[in-house]
Amino acid sequence: MELTLEKNDLYNRGMTLLHDNLGTVGAETFIAMLRNTQYDYTEWRREAYKNTTVREILERAEEYAKANPYRGNPSTIA
Repeated sequence: MELTLEKNDLYNRGMTLLHDNLGTVGAETFIAMLRNTQYDYTEWRREAYKNTTVREILERAEEYAKANPYRGNPSTIA
């Protein structure tokens, strides 16, 4: 299977985020955990936010953005 540029870019950005936030061992452990479980991201999201309104999610995101401003290179997220 050949990766498209979009998938390859997504993969690289994801790996960078995992590595930057979890370190090498943490990133590898996280990936192994996902590969070795019956993890269903969609179901997890439904359960995690089933009693949360869109407004509450937006407010949390805005609070997080204010408390954690992006300090990296903006060209890497364009």
